[in-house]
Amino acid sequence: MSSIRLDSISKSYDGEHFAVNKFSLSVADGEFMVLLGPSGCGKSTVLRMMAGLEEITAGELYFNEVFANYIGARDRGVAMVFQSGALYPNRTVRGNITFPLQMAGEKPEEANEKAHQLAGVLGIQQTLDRLPQTLSGGQRQRVAIGRAIVRQPSAFLMDEPLSNLDAAMRTELRQEIGAMTRDLGITTVYVTHDQVEALTLADRIAVMRDGRLEDVGTPAEVFDDPATAFVAGFLGTPRINLLSSSVRAEGGRVSLVLGGGQALHLDPDDRRTTLLLRRGGEEIVIGVRSDALTLDGEAQPNRVSGRLRTLEYHGHQWIAYVETGIEMVNPDLVGRLKPERISTHSRRSFWRRAARATKRSGILHRRDQTRAALPETSAPTHRRADLVVELHSSTPHVPGDQVSFAVDMTRVYLFDRHGHRIDRVAR
Repeated sequence: MSSIRLDSISKSYDGEHFAVNKFSLSVADGEFMVLLGPSGCGKSTVLRMMAGLEEITAGELYFNEVFANYIGARDRGVAMVFQSGALYPNRTVRGNITFPLQMAGEKPEEANEKAHQLAGVLGIQQTLDRLPQTLSGGQRQRVAIGRAIVRQPSAFLMDEPLSNLDAAMRTELRQEIGAMTRDLGITTVYVTHDQVEALTLADRIAVMRDGRLEDVGTPAEVFDDPATAFVAGFLGTPRINLLSSSVRAEGGRVSLVLGGGQALHLDPDDRRTTLLLRRGGEEIVIGVRSDALTLDGEAQPNRVSGRLRTLEYHGHQWIAYVETGIEMVNPDLVGRLKPERISTHSRRSFWRRAARATKRSGILHRRDQTRAALPETSAPTHRRADLVVELHSSTPHVPGDQVSFAVDMTRVYLFDRHGHRIDRVAR
């Protein structure tokens, strides 16, 4: 097995902007680490740098504390499973599974025996003599996983292996992957944009955004104690409500002033009151999950009111969208950093390395291939939007009703205007 450490890893494709920027992460021996984030955040690039499929622009990579930047992909002792499966189309299932063993010089009889045993574990014994194009998507991914396992690698690297499957097959294979990796005790780094996969599979989750590490912790930690408004917004369905607010501090008491003439109040004994007393007049962002709001809260001191605009029936519950007059904050934009440009010295170094790589591989690196810069946004972007609330399936209300919701203040998150937690519990 293997531990993996990334120390300020960076990657640039164009010598101008970073696709991954100073990314640091440690994966313990036998740990299941999930890299989670939206499309384009750099998670697959990080995985490919671990695998040796992408050159590292800056920073250091270690396997078992051995410097690995220049170790070839085939010598790193890792096995990779791709989104597409990436099977050899002219080889049978048996041929695909035994191929790594053949390359390692193993005897054909022994390789076939291992393939047969592994196919039984994966439930694909009946497909051993079939070609990949005759298999279902789920079967192809099982073959790809089998080909990775049979090598007995020190680490698995999985790049969205379930994203091309239907919902039922994703659930089934997700459970199998989780059970198999834990039984084998193999270090696993798993890339996904699916929060359900991340929360159910991971020992720890590393949330990425724009090539940077946004938060890392156990599934419970990143969900219940998010470091930033972006993390709070990315995890959870329905999405968290992020409310624009200003702090009013008077006489040792703190109120959070919302739009539409509404406000929430913190108890004087609440430790967050002490944190906010020195922030009087500041704009902050309040995070409230949909299940932290209770219908018919007229008698409660902390409540929000509005007009029920629409209801969505989800079987066991309704999802309500309520017009409150409160400004909402977009979690995708709040706290987003301006893209960092590579320094002139680093750019020259990049192109020298690119030229050497071109000679080695024959791959042409073009200076005119640049990536679009990110929006230069650091403060919250406000918009008029609905408050999202979960309601019991027997709710008596209909669209157009005036409704009031009690807010459970013990479950409210407080972020500064740049999206960083004010009230974060240390972990």
